[in-house]
Amino acid sequence: MLILACDTAGPAVGAALWQDDKIIALAQRDIGRIHAATFMPMVANLLRDAGFKASQIDCFAVTTGPGSFTGIRIGMSAVKAMAYAARAPVVGYSSLEVLAWPWRRLPCLIVCPVLDARNSRIYSAAWLEDTCLVEPANRPADEFCRQLDTLADRVGRGCQVLLVGDPLPSGCPDIDLPLVPAPGHSGALRVAALAEMASQAFRAGATQTAAALTAEYLAVPAAERLRQKPHG
Repeated sequence: MLILACDTAGPAVGAALWQDDKIIALAQRDIGRIHAATFMPMVANLLRDAGFKASQIDCFAVTTGPGSFTGIRIGMSAVKAMAYAARAPVVGYSSLEVLAWPWRRLPCLIVCPVLDARNSRIYSAAWLEDTCLVEPANRPADEFCRQLDTLADRVGRGCQVLLVGDPLPSGCPDIDLPLVPAPGHSGALRVAALAEMASQAFRAGATQTAAALTAEYLAVPAAERLRQKPHG
């Protein structure tokens, strides 16, 4: 089983090859949002250096958002094209779920992936191991903090809250559970986590065709907002 995982939904782009239950090659670049110029050359170099061709990939994986609208489109278009050419299945995962994945095996830890959605709004969710406590959504940051505050009675006050990704905006209300900031390298785990998640999906037969893959923007693109805005 050979899996190529691709993450272009954030400021950095990443790609990883997974084989025999481990990462065998990984590349990541964080040099600004120039994904269109950097992503495919990075993937080509990764495959070449590992001694593989795209036609040998058994399954492709990609982050489907939320995040950069342009970045999401670049990654999904590239993965769809490669999957079509290789006649291989694909799997797509939410950026929030991928961010949370490395930490969800720890007991009594509420893992909260957070991504900045601007204007005091965040893309956010919360998991306690395999249980989703707060569904992924684009919401006001203070609303999310209040939702977390209500979890203390549901899960017990012995649990801690781990914030992964972007920091909460200033002015958010206090949370009645101990907060644990994630290590600074947590964002670099995204593409590796995506590869591991895809390997489990591939084994379980939970893949899909490239045509069925859809984005999870959790927001309306600016162009669509302008199109819907009344004129005159």
